[in-house]
Amino acid sequence: NYSLSYCKHNFKTDVVFFDEINEYNKLSIVNDIYESIYNSCHGFEIFYQPIVNANDDGMKGLEALIRFKNVQGEIISPMIFLPWIENESCFSILGNWIIKKSISDLQLFQEYKKDLFLHINISPIQVMNISFKDYLLKVINEYKVSTKDICLELTENCRDYDILYIIDELNYLRKYGLKIALDDFGSTNTNISMLSKLPIDEIKIDMSFLKQMENNLTDQNFISSLLKCANSLNIMSCIEGVENKDFTKYLVSCSPSYYQGFYYSEPIPFDKVIKLLKNIK
Repeated sequence: NYSLSYCKHNFKTDVVFFDEINEYNKLSIVNDIYESIYNSCHGFEIFYQPIVNANDDGMKGLEALIRFKNVQGEIISPMIFLPWIENESCFSILGNWIIKKSISDLQLFQEYKKDLFLHINISPIQVMNISFKDYLLKVINEYKVSTKDICLELTENCRDYDILYIIDELNYLRKYGLKIALDDFGSTNTNISMLSKLPIDEIKIDMSFLKQMENNLTDQNFISSLLKCANSLNIMSCIEGVENKDFTKYLVSCSPSYYQGFYYSEPIPFDKVIKLLKNIK
């Protein structure tokens, strides 16, 4: 049943082969995830990856990234467990925990850097939840951080849901000052018109383009055109997956807003973020 559900949710039109051993291991992980979620999300941890200014490489913000540490101390990527639980009732519990934990951390981070912003990944399923926006605004108010310092990252698959409802919800949050980013832009058959249809403030260019663009003129021209289009619409842009400085050289003329990737920093836990901010200060 899990395999059938996973296939329907993630592949839709493809033929998918079932790997019994591999899937059994995943199910074991998912069972641990369920237990953790219903145990106050014990075992979950948020790592943060710096987002830097494209002009001077100065750190401007952080993206919150969920991780799970099993009883053996192994860090489990969300790519393994999120697809399995996204349609389950426990997902909203985990989503709310991520929101509260990352915003409470932001309050502490801003003691060292007041203008630091935070990106939080959200699922269209969360946005579709009628209580989502009220909970989010309540937490922001509880920790007394500014809404303008919070950016919600939403993936392109939001168009597979009730897009009109999602647009209304996002517009509601933007009225309070929150920003919206379209994550993994270009990872699917992207329609450029989404830039004007969706109420977004930023696009994050998918790293899959970056891996080929050095020797691929078509990819270079596409990204260049995409960034110029975003700039004309007053939409910020972030290039993800930057692994070396050479990646950014030809992009300078396109005026991206931010860079993010292992060249600047891998995702790091809370204590290392504090240490990093202290060094910057």
